[in-house]
Amino acid sequence: MLKRLSWKPLCAAAALASLVSFHYSTAHYSTAAEKYPPPATRSLDVDDDAGKSFMHAKLLAVHQVVDGLAYEDFARIEQGADELLRITELASWKVRRDPIYMHYSSDFESTALRLRDAARARSIEKATFAYMHLTVSCTACHQHVRRVVQIAPASEASVAPASRTIIR
Repeated sequence: MLKRLSWKPLCAAAALASLVSFHYSTAHYSTAAEKYPPPATRSLDVDDDAGKSFMHAKLLAVHQVVDGLAYEDFARIEQGADELLRITELASWKVRRDPIYMHYSSDFESTALRLRDAARARSIEKATFAYMHLTVSCTACHQHVRRVVQIAPASEASVAPASRTIIR
């Protein structure tokens, strides 16, 4: 008779496999500019250079986490999470005063803390799920910034009503 498999290890294995395949699919790039090309139609803020370097720092920290997940290197996962937490302390992190953005910012910080705690507990499953939550949260926040905050003029960006958020 077949033994019933637990869903947790299967989900963790599937998530880890997708992370590893993503990591190796981007491993052939040689420079950071080639790894993270900006979308062709992206509308950028006035402070574009600072935004690019800030985003690049976040991406480097996330890649450190992905490497740690792929190799079950908990020290590397913790280093990446610590770097993400350090980034949230920078003044440029909280430039938007939009309540939805602030919610995403708070969620990012608490998820990065969970990621660090999972690495310290040496739990690959918890670290993987925290990473996945972080990715979903980042994607949703970036959609919000592109669709709501950057559409509004600078004077309106801090008070953009929640009803302008597009949900698809």
